[in-house]
This record gives sequence, structure tokens and C-alpha cells, in this order.
Amino acid sequence: MPSRAKEGAVVSVIRPSRRSLLAMAAGAAATPGCASVMPQGLFRSSSLSDAEPDNEFSVSRLQADLETYDGFGIHRSGSQADRDTVEWLAKDWRALGYEIEFQPFEVPDNDVLYAELEAGGETATLLAQPPFPAAANAVAQAPLVLTDENGPVCKAKGAILLAEAPYMRASSYETKPFRKLADLALAEDAKALIIVTPGPTGEGVFLNIDPERPYPVTAIAAPGQSALLKRIAESGRSVRLAMPPAKPMRTAHNVIARREGGAQTIIVTTPVSGWTHCAGERGPGIAIMRALAPWLAKTFPQKSILLAGLSGHELEGLGARIFIETKAPPNENVALWLHLGAGIAARNWHETDIGLLPLQSADPQRFLLAAPPLNQAVAPHMKGLSGLEQAYALTPETVAGDLKEIHNAGYENLMGAFGAHRFHHVIGDRMNTTSGALTAPVALAFRDSILSALSGSI
Repeated sequence: MPSRAKEGAVVSVIRPSRRSLLAMAAGAAATPGCASVMPQGLFRSSSLSDAEPDNEFSVSRLQADLETYDGFGIHRSGSQADRDTVEWLAKDWRALGYEIEFQPFEVPDNDVLYAELEAGGETATLLAQPPFPAAANAVAQAPLVLTDENGPVCKAKGAILLAEAPYMRASSYETKPFRKLADLALAEDAKALIIVTPGPTGEGVFLNIDPERPYPVTAIAAPGQSALLKRIAESGRSVRLAMPPAKPMRTAHNVIARREGGAQTIIVTTPVSGWTHCAGERGPGIAIMRALAPWLAKTFPQKSILLAGLSGHELEGLGARIFIETKAPPNENVALWLHLGAGIAARNWHETDIGLLPLQSADPQRFLLAAPPLNQAVAPHMKGLSGLEQAYALTPETVAGDLKEIHNAGYENLMGAFGAHRFHHVIGDRMNTTSGALTAPVALAFRDSILSALSGSI
């Protein structure tokens, strides 16, 4: 695991003046429960009001689960935080009477966060994008050459390429702009590729990778580092890029909970791993699955319940694929499969010239998909939940992410949600990006959606 100093080095999104600090403080005071603006901890949530009694769906319970998950640390597959997460889930589910199974699989050790660039006395700390190179290739010395998806500006064989991605909420190295850059760097036999990732937070963005696909040695730069890097490239200077070397493989685990009750099974799955603390990315899905666990057992005694926390997510859903292939019951035995994806209850923000300012509402960049006619049963319960209130029909054309893996495996009674909030895949995805108050209405909506989807079969 990275050192405490490195792990806590959250990049500030806002560098406010005294006047803007006072304005933000006044706004936070006027809206109790406002989560912290960057830097981390600038404001604290002082009051949380529960819309329901102190039960598994209460704001306070969900808030506590979110804080526990965030507090474990950086959740890369097989890391200490990843192990702590699956043990925490297992302990809770075992206490509820579920039978627990840990499903092991091998993953790379990607715990090191940073790479270092040096050029004639100027230095920059970059994000080290996995996969990491063999030790012999971990340090590269070569000219820095500008490129885009159409090719480098000059001869680039053996160079270190520098490219700027489009402004976006980036997620995967396999999406079109990033895959093009990877293939270009490989074709040019570049020693490495540095990608600037413009996005709403101003931080560098980690990219999900497919363990079976080739990638160049890659480092990620924040938008604020672009001018320095371009100036170095235009000067023709050689640079030294030091990446963390690859380490031996290690073991990650899916955690699976079962309660036998009948031939038909209700399945709830959510990923548990990711590149960073993943509070807004992964936290709400985990908190909602924990809330559903006791409720499902009480509400559907004549059905079997299967819950799965899936590691390996940042490896293009590796843990999900392994679970689907080896542990999921056949389609004909699945009454309903609910998959809780990324960013389903993350905070919305105002984007201003001084940075991001927090809102009390959820980021609408989240999508709800349900196989017909489930989408009609789900839609009424999502009213007022921005983004989720549009229940898209889940089809081969609309499905994406882990839902696509489940759908492609032939499962029909399927619904789920996923999104990409502003802090998706960045170091700053901490507790200021979500809350129990944002998660509670989503949890209740999925609870009621399950009831509607299975009405008449309880």
C-alpha cells in the first residue's frame, strides 16, 4: 500500500480566496448537511435528518457505511483496503444468517500511485497508470514528443509521447480516444505515453484496463501540468520518466453471501474495488446492498438470496466475469438480478471559475437500465431522482459495463444503474462526493422497485 503521506495527498479542486471562502462558508451554513468542498475537510456535515426510522435504510446507517468504506483506504484489487472491505461485508452478512464464500482470483499488484518526470532540473509528479512495466523498462530516458490520435508531430520511434485527451469524465483505457492513443504509441514503439486528462476536477484520471489487452507504459498528467509538459516537448529536451516496476501477482476475492429459500433466486451485485478511495463511485452501491441484505431475507422467505461484492472492477470487470461464469445460477432460476454500478448517489457540483462548489442534489449523470417489462415496474419509483427517473429499456444496444457482461451471459430479469460522477477515478473521490442523504432515496427506490418487479411472487 502507498505511504500515508502519498495516500493523503489529495489534489485541491478549489484554491479559494478569502472572499470566496467566506461565501462558501455562508452557503454551507445556510444548507445544513453540506458535504466538504475541496480541500478535504474544509466543511463537515453537522446534521443528518432521517426520512425513515433508524433501520437499514436510514440516512444515518447509510452514512456510517459510506464512511467505513471510504476509511478503509485506496481500494485497488487485492489491496489491504480491498481485503478489509470483503471481510467487513462477510462479517455483516454472516451475522444475518447468510452462508459466506470467498472466491479468489489472481490480479496484478497496482498499489503504487505515482510516477516521476524530470527534465533538466524541472520535475513533475504524475499518476502511474497500470499496467506497470517490467523492472528493466521502468525508467525511460528519451525526447518528449507531442502527438494526438492522428500521429506525432515528428519522428517518435523510441520517444516518450505526450498527448492530451478530450475533456470528458474518463473511465476506461478501452474507450475510443484512449485506445487510439495506446495503439499509436505501440505502433510507434514509443518508450512511454503521457496522457493529459482534462475533466471537471482538474485532477488526473485513472483508466480501467483489460488484463488481456496490450498497453504502452503510461503516466497520467493533470490538466494543470499540460503547459509545463508541452513546453518541455517543444524545447526538444530529453526527459526521464520513472514508473513503478511490476510486482508479483497477488490474490483478490469476490465475497458471496447465500441464503437458501427456494428454487428462484434474487441476486444483488456491486463492485467493491477501484483505483482510489472511490467514496462516490463505489460507496453508494455497497451501502445500498448492505441495506438490502436484511430486508431481502425478511421480505422474501420463499426465495433464495445471493449477494456478491465483486473485486477486480478496475480490471474491466474481471471479478464480475469470474463470478458470472462460475457462481451465478442459471437464468431460469433467477427471479431478479439487480446490479448497483458506479456513481449512483454521488454529489452534484456547480462548475465555476474558482472550481467546483457542492450542491445538495445528486449528479444526474447516472443511468437506469431494466429489461422490458421491468423498466415499466421500476420507473414510478425513480420519480424525482435526477438521471434515474428515465428508465431505459435494457437491450444489446443500450447495455454497458458489468450489466453488459450479465446480459451477454443470457440473464433476462435484469436491472441496474451506473454513472460517472465528476470525481470518477480521481484521487479526490472521498466523502465530500456522496452522503447518506443522497444515498437513502436511491436505496428506497430500489427497495420499492424490487417489490414491484416481484409483485405476486413473494
